[in-house]
Amino acid sequence: MGEILTINRTQLRPTQNYLINKHIEKYIGQALKLIPVTKDEVWGIGYNILDGHHRLSSIIEENPVIQVWVANSPRDFIPTNITDTLLPEEIEEHNFQIKKRFTTSQMYVPIGTHGKEIFSFDDFLKYHYKINSKS
Repeated sequence: MGEILTINRTQLRPTQNYLINKHIEKYIGQALKLIPVTKDEVWGIGYNILDGHHRLSSIIEENPVIQVWVANSPRDFIPTNITDTLLPEEIEEHNFQIKKRFTTSQMYVPIGTHGKEIFSFDDFLKYHYKINSKS
């Protein structure tokens, strides 16, 4: 069974290699909601983000502490009655991503400039904003 934990953002590892500014802007000013993760069993960094990279990017500076749902299997879905902060369609999307990305997220490492691997969410944000400041 999954569980809700409160962790420091330094324990988060990104599992996608892009952010879209328009998607980040959609979440600015909204409260942070439960983010699905899985325990990082390969790199030993902390937790792999399964869904919510854009939501986290919009509020990460204000929230050094993040509430997460730790999925322990690809069928370890967020129950609909676990929180009143997530809308039913958000729970449905998170659960879809848990099923889809649980296994593959363990091995995926985003690559930044000059082929440098990105293991922390803070480095992921720095890379995103560095790339976008050049555009």
